[in-house]
Order: sequence, then C-alpha cells, then structure tokens
Amino acid sequence: MGDAEGKHAEHWFVKALSHPVRVEILELLNEREASPVEMKRRLGGTLNLINYHLKVLVDCGCVEVSRTEPVRGAIKHFYRAVPRSYFGHSDLREVPASIRGGATELSLRSFSKAFRRAAEAGTVDSEDAILNWMSLAVDELGREKAIELSETVLRGFELIAKQSRERAAAGETPLAPLVVGVAAFDAGGKGAA
Repeated sequence: MGDAEGKHAEHWFVKALSHPVRVEILELLNEREASPVEMKRRLGGTLNLINYHLKVLVDCGCVEVSRTEPVRGAIKHFYRAVPRSYFGHSDLREVPASIRGGATELSLRSFSKAFRRAAEAGTVDSEDAILNWMSLAVDELGREKAIELSETVLRGFELIAKQSRERAAAGETPLAPLVVGVAAFDAGGKGAA
C-alpha cells in the first residue's frame, strides 16, 4: 500500500472508530438497516448527534443510504454499513499501533456482544451455525498462506454481502444479520503447537 493509500486508511479508521457513538452505529448497521430515528431509539442521544456521527461514517465510506421512503412530504433515509466497514479490516495494518490496539479491543468487544446475543437466542448451536477455531503449527510459508487464505475468505464475505444487498434492494429477499469471523495471528510462542 502506498503512502497516500496508507494515510487514507489511517484517516478512515481514526475518524470512524474515534467516537463510541460511531462504533455503536456501525455495530447496529452491520446487523441491520436503520433510519436515524431508529438509531436514536436504540442508542439514545439526540437526533442531531446521531445525524452528525452518521455523516462522518458516510464520509468515511463505512455507511451508505440503502433506501429512501417518502414520509409526509419529506424523505426518510435508511442506512446500512457497507461490507468493508467490518472491524479488523486489513487496512488497519497501516494505522499506528496505538490506534490499532484500540480498534482490536473494539472489534473483540463487538464480536463478544454479537456472540452473547446469538447464544441467548440459541442460534450459535443451530444446525447451520459454524463455531470453530484451531491452533496450528506452521512454518513461515504456511503462515503467509494462512494469512492470504484469510484475506481471500474476507473478500468472499464482502462479495456475498454486496450481492445479498443487491438482491434485497431489488425486492428479491430480505436481509438477516449473520456474524462471520476470521482470525489468523501468531500465538506468541515458538515451536510446535
């Protein structure tokens, strides 16, 4: 990634994740579409506050208008997170470590909340759910291939989400939240696992 792209990545993450209200909006909009009024009801605060943070997220490319609806002479906007706005995006590697650590913590907290909701709803143990992790012992080439595969899988998830949104926009199918996760990181030790 070039210097200009790295600065853009840093700017994107710093702005998007630098306020807890924006993180909450992203969490909500990664789950489902919502209007600013619905966001206010769920997250609290004022409509002006929600709209301000929503504008920042739109400007960062994390959120987009998914549809509009006429309401009493005005236009009601509905928003949805764009697929690239997941926490842990590979662009985050270009961000200084001090910010990256905070984003990692937010990512794990967000994933943990989603997991708890799914566990309470009983969907984590459903027949079509997948919950798995493994520890591997790999050489440097194996590590590189595992990271490359993880990035390919993430791009595949983004494409699936984009295509689903297109079908939903065409009125073909409704959207439902699905949590997916991919992780590959050094376990902190050397030698065989």
